[in-house]
Amino acid sequence: MTDLFNLQPAPGVSPCVAMKNFFSKSFEMKGRASRSEYWWPTLILTGGLAACDIAARHYDRAKHPEAYAANPGALERLVPIVRVPATGAAETEAEKEARKQHSDRLAETSLLFSLPLVVATAAPSFTVSVRRLHDINLSGHWLWLNAIPVAGNLGSLVLSALPGKPEGRRFDS
Repeated sequence: MTDLFNLQPAPGVSPCVAMKNFFSKSFEMKGRASRSEYWWPTLILTGGLAACDIAARHYDRAKHPEAYAANPGALERLVPIVRVPATGAAETEAEKEARKQHSDRLAETSLLFSLPLVVATAAPSFTVSVRRLHDINLSGHWLWLNAIPVAGNLGSLVLSALPGKPEGRRFDS
């Protein structure tokens, strides 16, 4: 049987194998990561961050129900920091300040809920991104592309979706 933990890069791995590789290679920048080794952890961590945000919103709703009582519509349930004033009514300064305080408090709560996950996965996320670039025969320095707002992030997204190239073997040693 093929040992999927030592194959460079491990093609078409399951989510469990991808997560095991993600954490076991947390500080390894040599080598390559296949698309599945990159995208499964990305998908799972995105779901984890979404769960942290949902938990933070429920916690905030339980602690401060008055902030949610003014606008209990469907839009407010989806995005609690959005307040839609009644038709024709202008938002008062007090309402603006209350909305800002609520927004700030919700952002802080969300950060507190998601911070442990972000800290625990920062190094593995960085190194799997470098190894993914190696698989398409690019240097890890291409991650600097993310410093360019929007266009750089879209460029990185496209690069991470490209199929691997045999020339990327040069990064294995």
